[in-house]
Amino acid sequence: MYCVSNVFRVKRQIVTPDHKDPIRPLLKIDQTFVKYINSNPNDQAIAQAVITLAKSMDMEIIAEGVETDEQRSLQENFGCNQYQSYLFGKPCSLANLVI
Repeated sequence: MYCVSNVFRVKRQIVTPDHKDPIRPLLKIDQTFVKYINSNPNDQAIAQAVITLAKSMDMEIIAEGVETDEQRSLQENFGCNQYQSYLFGKPCSLANLVI
């Protein structure tokens, strides 16, 4: 089971792990950082630092809004291997879900 922390939507929240909680936290990188990750060194540095921090805290990481292979590849190089975006599929009903 995962608990999702949308840390980047506000851009200034602090991740506070609860060491007694059996739920493994999942940190989501907001699409505002992903959108220009290939061209904005600040977004790139923030994403890389947070991925490194989350991994050191044994958190799962998912990048939101990954729309190009270049964005996915860069995130993967930083250590993020889960993505949420139209690149992989559009939202659909459970009846139309193909796995």
